[in-house]
Amino acid sequence: CMAPAAAGSTIDTASIAGVYKERMTLSQVDGPDFRAENVLELVRLSDRDAYFRTRLFFDNGHSCDISGVARVSADVLVYHEHMDNGRDCAFTIRVDNARITFGDADSACKSYYCGMRGNFEDVEFDLQSRRAIRTMKRLKASHEFLEALERAGLSR
Repeated sequence: CMAPAAAGSTIDTASIAGVYKERMTLSQVDGPDFRAENVLELVRLSDRDAYFRTRLFFDNGHSCDISGVARVSADVLVYHEHMDNGRDCAFTIRVDNARITFGDADSACKSYYCGMRGNFEDVEFDLQSRRAIRTMKRLKASHEFLEALERAGLSR
């Protein structure tokens, strides 16, 4: 069990690396409820960088998808991207109280990466749900991973 980050401490990218999943039942306006699974993958790249990919589902089939390389900044991982619409996305991954939570300042990331009813606020993953990524070779060959490294200037 990982203790909450103390004030002024930094995230240990190795201790949070893995895959997190949360299953839920969602509703549709016209149709039966359906099962969905939110997923967060975190891959340690260094003490200060981690690749992340998350896919989130919401009622009526709306979703959010975002991936990139986030950098440790005190007690959060932060992903920055200047969007085509002129806004700056600052997506944060925070670890505290045995949970991983997301942040999206000014909803700039939501406007680009989410459907109408999707958002990154109030999304949580339980640290206890962390599992090893069994498909690491395939993940590291994926276009999301390779593009994220390239955008971050970390191409291998």
